[in-house]
Amino acid sequence: MKTLEAFIALAKTKQQALTFGGTAVGTTGYLAAQLFNQRAGTDIPIAPYPSTVQATTDLMTGRISIAFASAANVLQLIEDGKLTGLAVALPKRSRMMPRLPSMDEAGLPGVQASLWIGILAPAGTPRPIVDALSKAINQILQSDDVTQQLRLQGMEVLGGSPEELAKRIKSDTA
Repeated sequence: MKTLEAFIALAKTKQQALTFGGTAVGTTGYLAAQLFNQRAGTDIPIAPYPSTVQATTDLMTGRISIAFASAANVLQLIEDGKLTGLAVALPKRSRMMPRLPSMDEAGLPGVQASLWIGILAPAGTPRPIVDALSKAINQILQSDDVTQQLRLQGMEVLGGSPEELAKRIKSDTA
């Protein structure tokens, strides 16, 4: 399978038993698999795994058919031809894997599943302190050393304002 569209077509024929490799119920990987099934109109069973590393191993051996995995876990495997990347579950292409389309581009809009890290302060923290912390954190995130270390872990550095983080939290919660 070379494209997400081809995989979905196969899943809809149900001529072949397919299995999603997911992490524990309620985790991002599990919820992403559920969202995928919902949006694609498929009913691929989800096999829970204790880690994405184990799911990735079973994906390479053909025990499972598809999985959501972090870029850090699969980038080299894709580059080595041991796995085929179909799409990234992001609003746009990943800087780490620019050749892979987003789910929207691959024909499955609305499937986004990314982990993010935000830094929060207690409610009522004075705005000048929030602004100073935000400025300092964004400066740190611009450091080549920090950016490189985060990318090695499969993370893309975004930064942003307190308002942007609040908007993200509200959107993800909805």
